[in-house]
Amino acid sequence: GEKVKGHPYSLELMFLGVLLHVTYNISLRGAAKALCAVSLLYGRTIKQVSATTIRNWSLRLGLYFLTRPIKKGRYALIADESIAMGQEKLLVLLVVELDGSMSRTAPLQMSDMEILHLQSGRSWKGDDISSIIREKAQEQSIEIAYAISDKGSNLRNAFNKSGINWIG
Repeated sequence: GEKVKGHPYSLELMFLGVLLHVTYNISLRGAAKALCAVSLLYGRTIKQVSATTIRNWSLRLGLYFLTRPIKKGRYALIADESIAMGQEKLLVLLVVELDGSMSRTAPLQMSDMEILHLQSGRSWKGDDISSIIREKAQEQSIEIAYAISDKGSNLRNAFNKSGINWIG
């Protein structure tokens, strides 16, 4: 396969390592050992792939998904003030494209969603969330048609200040 400049392994091999680790929940060391075994099937001998290599490629792929552009269009916003980590809470803003091709009865899949924003903070006030939503929507050139969230007053306040209908 095609090698990435400055890296000893092919892109396909690293993709497989990340896939094994992230999708199939195989440990980093297990994924590294599996890559060596798989390479034998293709007539190649790889003596060792380090677990750190798989971890670094997983982080690169994660960064790509966090920073890639979102296609222009109309979206539903899914917002949550999620996981508490000590004094910090994670603000999660996801968007789902409203292109009309999705069945209204089909459950959402992770592949239907794009990450608009993730950020940790000590507290999330409606004004702060509203500013982030407006900034990110403008940055990505997307229209937020409506928002879905729990009944958190800060989230509902943010939608109200942003002129976005909340549907619960």
